[in-house]
Amino acid sequence: MTTTECSEQTFKCLRLLAQQFPNEQSAFIEIINLQAILIFASLTRIACVTFTAAQSNNEAIAIVINHATNGRK
Repeated sequence: MTTTECSEQTFKCLRLLAQQFPNEQSAFIEIINLQAILIFASLTRIACVTFTAAQSNNEAIAIVINHATNGRK
């Protein structure tokens, strides 16, 4: 792929993004939403593993809360 082809493809992608996210605020909101989805997916995986491995529900809940708050008290 030549530099010209790469630039044309880059501009095509940027134009499509500009149509979907016409201003900074809409782009920022989308980024925040995607980050929330990734965090939720991660917590869901942690919860599934924790609940199957934990000795009691109270212990499992404490572990999930600890992960969700990054160990902050």
